[in-house]
Amino acid sequence: MRSNVEPSLALRNARRIAASLGRGSGGVIINSIATEQA
Repeated sequence: MRSNVEPSLALRNARRIAASLGRGSGGVIINSIATEQA
């Protein structure tokens, strides 16, 4: 199950983007996308 590594990177990137956009609706949308991809 190498999928464990991919989600981790995806979540890290999502958190970085969320931090850039600010903890707002953008973060929620990114988290949703990251969850779908994971």
